[in-house]
Amino acid sequence: MPSTADVRVFLSLLKGNHGNKPGPNVVVIGGTSGVGQSIARKFASCYSNPRILIVGRNEEAGRKTLLEMTKFNEFPTLSQTRDLDANLPEKANPNFTFNRVDVSSMSEIRKWAATLNKDLDKVNYLVMSPGIFTMKGRDETSEGIDKKMALHYYSRFLIINELLPLLNKAKLAGEEARVLSVFSAGQGGSDIDLDDLDLKKNYTLSRAAGIPITYNDFMVEEYANRNPGISFIHSFPGIVDTGLMNNQPWWLRAFSRVALATMGMSAETCAEHQLYGLTSDKFKDGANRMHSNSSSLDKVSKYSTPEKRKIVWEHSRKVTG
Repeated sequence: MPSTADVRVFLSLLKGNHGNKPGPNVVVIGGTSGVGQSIARKFASCYSNPRILIVGRNEEAGRKTLLEMTKFNEFPTLSQTRDLDANLPEKANPNFTFNRVDVSSMSEIRKWAATLNKDLDKVNYLVMSPGIFTMKGRDETSEGIDKKMALHYYSRFLIINELLPLLNKAKLAGEEARVLSVFSAGQGGSDIDLDDLDLKKNYTLSRAAGIPITYNDFMVEEYANRNPGISFIHSFPGIVDTGLMNNQPWWLRAFSRVALATMGMSAETCAEHQLYGLTSDKFKDGANRMHSNSSSLDKVSKYSTPEKRKIVWEHSRKVTG
């Protein structure tokens, strides 16, 4: 397990190791807030000429994030915590772009990805961190998918599938091709119900939280088996101060404050560990599960069998179209 100091030393060397070469090409889903946003900023500060696309729903937040990324690319030693809002540039780096996409919609993902496959020559790093925290019960999208399940799993499965051609182009060029799904690796999960894979029959908040963990584990395992040479990581970001609980009931806000004070980390520190795991040799191939401190978890979920993975794979293909 690398210390945060060791992680920062490693990240400080990325720019020198990569030199002034163009790239890498990075796509961050959920890049306008929270952990995804911090990872996008950290990519911008750790490379000289990265090409970074952030994807989200909020155009105003997207534009502001591009300016922040531009600032940290020009002044990489600045702190996201202390120096975030001061003296933002007037224009964003032209290599930093924002696409407005509602990734709870499978049809929007397919349409967006079709355009991206024409516009980009490759993808070196794909980061996915879209999410929602709500105490509501089942809340279906227009496509009949529960919104939490859509954001926490089905969207990620489809995005990987649609962007595999670009990841393979990076691999065939001898470059890094890696995928990071930031969710809840190692945080329990639930065994699958073969008669209720999409939770339409027995939906509870605990199952809606646990099943996507297991599905993400199965996802990275199965994609890695089918795509040797590409790294697929399911990670746990830890307890992170992202403001996610600000609009929750008072008792959840109180619990969150205690958890952050005792076990939490800043979004910037979280991003450093996530980027270390994504770019270091530690998880350079195959399927991996990563803890918030960049340490390795068991590679295979305790619920995983080839038969179960195949069933969930076929189910996911059907749901995502």
